[in-house]
Amino acid sequence: MTKICVYGLWHLGIVTTTGLLQKGYPVIGLDDIDVSDLNKGCIPFNEPYVVPTLKKGLECKTLVFTNDYKEALGDADIVWVTFDTPLDEYGKPQSMFIWRSVMSIIPHVKNGVKIIISSQVPIGFTDKLREEISLRHPYKKMYIAYSPENLQLGNAVERFMYPDRVIVGVDKEERCKFNEFFELIFDKVVWMTIPSAEMTKHAINAYLALSICFANEIAQICDETGALSGEVALGLQSDKRIGWKAYVNPGDAYSGGTLARDVDVLDEFIYNSKLSAPILSVLASSNDAHNNWIRDNIVHLMGGTLNRLPVVVFGLSYKDGTNTLRRSGPIALCKWLHESGAIVYAHDPSIVTISEIPNYITLLPDLSYIPKDCYCMIFLKDPLSMMSKNDLDKISDDKLIIDPNGYLQPKKNGRKYFSVKRLS
Repeated sequence: MTKICVYGLWHLGIVTTTGLLQKGYPVIGLDDIDVSDLNKGCIPFNEPYVVPTLKKGLECKTLVFTNDYKEALGDADIVWVTFDTPLDEYGKPQSMFIWRSVMSIIPHVKNGVKIIISSQVPIGFTDKLREEISLRHPYKKMYIAYSPENLQLGNAVERFMYPDRVIVGVDKEERCKFNEFFELIFDKVVWMTIPSAEMTKHAINAYLALSICFANEIAQICDETGALSGEVALGLQSDKRIGWKAYVNPGDAYSGGTLARDVDVLDEFIYNSKLSAPILSVLASSNDAHNNWIRDNIVHLMGGTLNRLPVVVFGLSYKDGTNTLRRSGPIALCKWLHESGAIVYAHDPSIVTISEIPNYITLLPDLSYIPKDCYCMIFLKDPLSMMSKNDLDKISDDKLIIDPNGYLQPKKNGRKYFSVKRLS
């Protein structure tokens, strides 16, 4: 049986471990973090199917988490690098962390080891890394591939188990070293060069970001002309050249680290290379402009001031199905509300670690705690993921409802209901 070390134990690494266990592979997980909770089957985030699979693997001795590099790497046939690439205070990806992490394991791996990098890295990173490894360790033979992560928070294990396809970048002469492993566990593998695989990841996220920005800009024009953006989205998706899965529904600006990270990487590359790419160059500014949709509407509707206004924000994690707060758009909105003088409350039952919530947010355990004088409610996640339909129906019609994604239409489309996605 192939011996696999999953190196990097946060969201990507834990999901990769879960998927490999479900595919029948034993796994040893390696990281410098405290792994005691992981060895009890406890994880620091919400993700369906993960905990039961990990606990079964731990009980059956097909899984162990460790900090011991020698134990994890000494006889590993495959090392799968799965760190979530950290961001600096300005939101820029810190790829040097991935570089140092990979370089630190090279002295411990055996000759002939196969290294798969799935952490998000800029184009050109993997080839430069291989050159550095060859210079520092000329007598150690290893094979390196880049396979960009393809996960979605809240649906990550299913995406790993049943992907549309898996992209693998590898030198043509080394493909045979990875061919059997990837084609045994995935139905459709798309093989390409390493730079192409890196660029594909950037391109996919930039395309999704472009789609979101496009839909939101179209929605602004709809609002000015009387067109219904939800109907326009249906018209777009029913065109075979676009399709029903296209990102053409307006709503929130994109947030989280993934899309923004690749847009920033491409933007920096364009700038440094002195290329002319005006569409890609304005994605971030278009998204930033749409980020102001909620803010501008609240200020306008409240007569220009939010001072001492109680506001309840429903949903703090950056998307449905997860409790991840990293680079969360809702948290950024709460900060702005607080700085504008509002009294900020929030409700999100997926949040289990209250210590991560900024102290200017009062987290409400359930709807009964909503202050009676609360006038404004902002829905940033699907309400039915946070409350029952009965509870939802109890929300008074005299509240100001801000619902950018149109979750509550058509029930709440009256005088005090505002959405980017208008259907009627």
